Amino acid sequence: MQRFSFLLVSLALGASRVAAQQVDAASETVASETVHGSPDEGASDAEPEDPGTRASAESDTETAGAVDSDAGHAAGEPAFEPFDWSLVPLPVATSDLGVGGAALANLVWFDGEHTPFRQRLLVAATLTHELFQTYALVFERVGLGASKVRLRANLVFAANPANHYCGVGNDAECNRRLAESAVLDLGLNPGEMGYDRTVDRYFRQRSVSLSGGLGVRIPLARQGHWLDVSWRGERSWSGFFGEPGPYPLSAYARDQPEGEEGFASELGFGWFLDRRDAEVRTTSGFVVGAYLRGATRAIGSEWSYLGGTAFVAGYQPLDARRRWVWASRLVADVVGGDTTTRELSRFGGLWTGNGFGGSAYGRGIRANRFLGGVKVVTQSELRGTLHELESGLAFGAQAFVDLGLVGESIDAWGGDGLGPRLGFGGGVSIRWARLFQLRVDVAVSPSESFAPQFYLALFDPF
Repeated sequence: MQRFSFLLVSLALGASRVAAQQVDAASETVASETVHGSPDEGASDAEPEDPGTRASAESDTETAGAVDSDAGHAAGEPAFEPFDWSLVPLPVATSDLGVGGAALANLVWFDGEHTPFRQRLLVAATLTHELFQTYALVFERVGLGASKVRLRANLVFAANPANHYCGVGNDAECNRRLAESAVLDLGLNPGEMGYDRTVDRYFRQRSVSLSGGLGVRIPLARQGHWLDVSWRGERSWSGFFGEPGPYPLSAYARDQPEGEEGFASELGFGWFLDRRDAEVRTTSGFVVGAYLRGATRAIGSEWSYLGGTAFVAGYQPLDARRRWVWASRLVADVVGGDTTTRELSRFGGLWTGNGFGGSAYGRGIRANRFLGGVKVVTQSELRGTLHELESGLAFGAQAFVDLGLVGESIDAWGGDGLGPRLGFGGGVSIRWARLFQLRVDVAVSPSESFAPQFYLALFDPF
C-alpha cells in the first residue's frame, strides 16, 4: 500500500502541471522511454528509444490539437503553450537488478505544426541497490526546414554488475545446482572462503559502457512510409568500478577470459510502414518494417558483423470506446560475424532491446537468459482501462504471453535444445491523461521453474 501511494504522489507531482497544459493545448508529447530491468542496451535496455512516428496526416491532426490562439479562446480552450516541462521521480523494482529509483526530466517545445512535438530534450537517471545505473541524454527534433524529417541523438552511460551469462543458444542452462558443480570442479568446496560468493556470481558478468547514437527518419512519398538511417557507437569495458575483468571463476570468464572490451561502431538502415493511430498507447492500426545493421573496421569498429531485423505489430480495439485493446508483434533478428555476447542479446529495428529474457522480450525469464545469433519472438498482450477519473487519472490492467526461439547461429539454428521458451504474466497500470503510464508487471516461465520475475516500466513495450 505504501508503494502504491508513492506511485500516485510521484505521478501527481510530476505530471499534473504538464497534463493540464499539453493535453488541452498542443500535442501528445509522450516519450517512449522505459525504466525497467533488462540490463543491456549498452548494458541496459533502459536506454530511451522512440517507438516510431505518426501513422498518417489525419491522425496527426487529430492528436496534435494544434489550434490558432484566437480560435482556441473562442472555443473556451486554454491558450497555446509553446514550451513545457516535467520532472518525474519514480521507484524502480526489478527481479534482475534490485530496488532503487529513477528520475526523468522532459523539456518540450511545440510550434503547433509538427507532431508529436517540435523539439524535445530528455534527461534520465536510474540507480538500484545492486549498483546498476544508467544516465541518459536524448534530443529529438521533428522537422528540418519545411520537411517532416525527424532527427534524434542520444548519449548513455551504463554500469551493470549483475548481468546474466548462461552461455549461448536455446539450450543454455543456468541454475544454482550447475553453478555449485562447476565451482567444485574448479577446486572450491562448501565452507571455504569465497565459495558462496563464487557460486552466486558464476552465471553473472559485469560491464561498464558509454554509448551514443545519431539517427534521422525521412518520410517517403507514400503516406506512412519512412526511411530510417542511424549510427551507434559504444565503448565497453569488462569489469566494474575498481574491479577490472570478468568475475573470477565465472562462466563468462571461462568463455571470455579477457572480457570483451573495445569500441563498436555500427551503421543502420531501415524502412517501415506506420499506420498506428498513436506512437504511445496505440489502440488501432499496424506497423511493419525491416532493418539492416552492420559494424566493420572501416568505420572504426573493433568487431565486424552484419545483422537484420524484420517485424510486424498490430493493434485491435475490442470495444467502441477503445478501453480494451489486443496488441501483438512478431520480431525476427539475425546477426552473424565477429560479434560480442552483448550483440547476441540485442534486437535491432524499431524497438531496440535485449533478450530473450527481460522486460522487453521474454518477460518471465531472467534478463539475457538466452543469447544467440538467431532470435524469433512473438508477443501478445491484452491491455485495458478499468476506471478513469475526470482528472485524467486512469487505472488499467494487462495480461501477456511471450514465446521465443533462440539459435546459437544460423548454422546451428536446428541444433539440440531448440524448443520454444515461454513466459507469461500480467500487471496493473496507472495513467495520467495521455502523458505518463506506469506499469507494474509480474511474469513466470517454465524455464525459470515458475519463479516470479517482476518489472516496473514506463509505457508499453510495443
